[in-house]
Amino acid sequence: MLDDPRRILEIRQRLHLGMAVNYIGDNPLGPPAQGTIVELRQTQAVVQDSATRRRWGVLYAAIIPETSTDQPHVEPAPPPRMQRDEFFVGDTVGFTDKHLSERVGMASS
Repeated sequence: MLDDPRRILEIRQRLHLGMAVNYIGDNPLGPPAQGTIVELRQTQAVVQDSATRRRWGVLYAAIIPETSTDQPHVEPAPPPRMQRDEFFVGDTVGFTDKHLSERVGMASS
């Protein structure tokens, strides 16, 4: 679960320099260590440990971002559906059917 590529990508997108994070350190069975992001690399982040001030190269899979400081991700509202009376005979219309195929045609009576 921790090394899921989707999770790693999500973490990489949410991280920024100076961000406080928890990470899994030398003892994976112990409590997560706390630190601050000081550098972002291709496969890992450099984290400065809050307690020892040492810098560690930490794989993105081992980083647990602080969720209390993040703003919740809000899905944008879908556009309102068109009503039948908004179309006129001869208008070109399109939609996606239940099989996710694009359908295009002309409105008729």
